[in-house]
Amino acid sequence: MSRALARLILLLLVAAGAATALAQAPTAAAPQAPAIPARIGIIVGFGALDERVRCEGRTESLYLSVQNDGASPLTVRSVRLLAPSDLQLCDGSLPVAELQRTWPVESGHRVVIQLPVGLREAPRQGRMPLILEVELGAAAAARTDRILVSDQVDIRIPGLSESLQLLGVPTLLLLPGVLAASAFFLLCRPSWRGEFEVGKPAFWMVAIPLSFGLSRLYTYLTGRGDEFCANGRRRGCHGRAEGH
Repeated sequence: MSRALARLILLLLVAAGAATALAQAPTAAAPQAPAIPARIGIIVGFGALDERVRCEGRTESLYLSVQNDGASPLTVRSVRLLAPSDLQLCDGSLPVAELQRTWPVESGHRVVIQLPVGLREAPRQGRMPLILEVELGAAAAARTDRILVSDQVDIRIPGLSESLQLLGVPTLLLLPGVLAASAFFLLCRPSWRGEFEVGKPAFWMVAIPLSFGLSRLYTYLTGRGDEFCANGRRRGCHGRAEGH
C-alpha cells in the first residue's frame, strides 16, 4: 500500500513538472508582414502663409510625393494633418481633419498628391513643424501602414512681421511691454535712453515682465480668460468665481 502511494505521488510530481515546463516554454511569434516599401516626402508649395489663406476662400497647397518601391501596387487611403494646429486640410471649401481618398500608386512609379490647406482663425505667427500622417494600403500583402512625414511651414500676419522687425521685437507676445517701455524711457532723462535702448539687456529686463503683466491685466479687466478658468486650462485663475 505504501509503495503504491509513493508511486502515485511520484507520478503527480512528474506531471506537475512537465506542465510547468510547457507553460514556461517560449511560444513562436506570429510572423510579421513586411513594411510597405514606399518613400514619402512633403513639398511645400508656398513661401509663407498669411492669415487670409482660408478653406472658404483662397487656399494654398502642400504636395505629397509617394514613390512605390515594391513589386505590387499600393494605395494612399488617407492623409491626416497632425501639426501645426493653426493649419487645416481643405475638402473643397470645408475644413477637414483628414482627407480620405484612394490614390493608386503602381509598382515602380511615383505619384504627387495635391493637398489644399487653409489657416484657422487667429493663427500664430512664425516657423512651425509640419507633420502629416499618411495611411498606405497594399492589397497583395493585406497590410496597412501609417507613416509620419514632416517638414516646416511659415505663418505670418501681413504687415505685422515687418513692424516687429522694424521695432526689433522677436515675438508678438512682447510687443505690449516694448511699446510701454519705449514710451516710458522716451520721457525719462536723456542719460537713461542709451542704457535702455531697444535690444539691450537692460531694456528686455523691463519689457519682458511688463509684457506679461499687461497681458494678465488685460485678461482680468476684460474677462477674456474666464472660459479658460472654467475649463481648468489656465493657471492663476484661483479667486475667480465660477458659475455652476
